[in-house]
Formats: sequence, C-alpha cells, structure tokens
Amino acid sequence: MAYKKFLSTKQKQENAQVAQLEADLNFVTGAWVSKWGISNWDLTNHPQIDDVIILIKIRQTQWHKFDSAERGYWSYVWDWCYKKQFALKNKHLDKISNIIHNSEYRHNKVKAKLQASKTTQHPAPWL
Repeated sequence: MAYKKFLSTKQKQENAQVAQLEADLNFVTGAWVSKWGISNWDLTNHPQIDDVIILIKIRQTQWHKFDSAERGYWSYVWDWCYKKQFALKNKHLDKISNIIHNSEYRHNKVKAKLQASKTTQHPAPWL
C-alpha cells in the first residue's frame, strides 16, 4: 500500500476509472446472469459455463421461433448442462443446430405467407 503514495494524480484517476468500469461491468454481468436464473457463483465456478452461455444465447435469439417440442428439448439440454453440470455432447449440439435450422425455415415460411397475403389485391367485398 505504500506505493500508492508515489502515484501521480493522473494515475490515481486512471485507477479509479478502471475500478469504476470493473464495478459497472460486474453489475451489468450480474444483472444479465440473474435474468436467466444463474447465480454469480455459478458464473465463476460452474464447470460447463461456456456451454451454459451458449444455451442462454440460443434461448435469447431463437426461443420465440421454437415450438413446444423444440422448447422441451432445449429444456432437457439445459437440465443436462446447467443442473447436472455435464458437458454438452456433439449429439446435443447437432440436434440443437437442426432445431434452429428448422425453426428458422418455419418462421421464414410463415413470414413469407403473411407478406404475400398483405400484398395480394383482394376484391372489395361489396362489389
């Protein structure tokens, strides 16, 4: 601690800014993690945290496109990885990749149908 006496004012300000940025980052990370039901302890100590983060990102981006069976499989993989703390296997990743591809295809197909129905000229019902 004695070395702090010799720091210039500029260095002290930089250290304070770095400390504030770290605190802000920890707060934002903690808020994001708690939104998905993960504790801060798990964030630092979970053996499969990389797989857990992958599953959370999939949930954030694809959940609204999944049907109930696809959501059920995602939940099964979540239990496998987060609660049981097992690593994701290639079969899990392949199946999730297929689910994402199929849900994207289905979502785009429905979107195209809606777009086509909006652009189609319907005759006036009173004519």
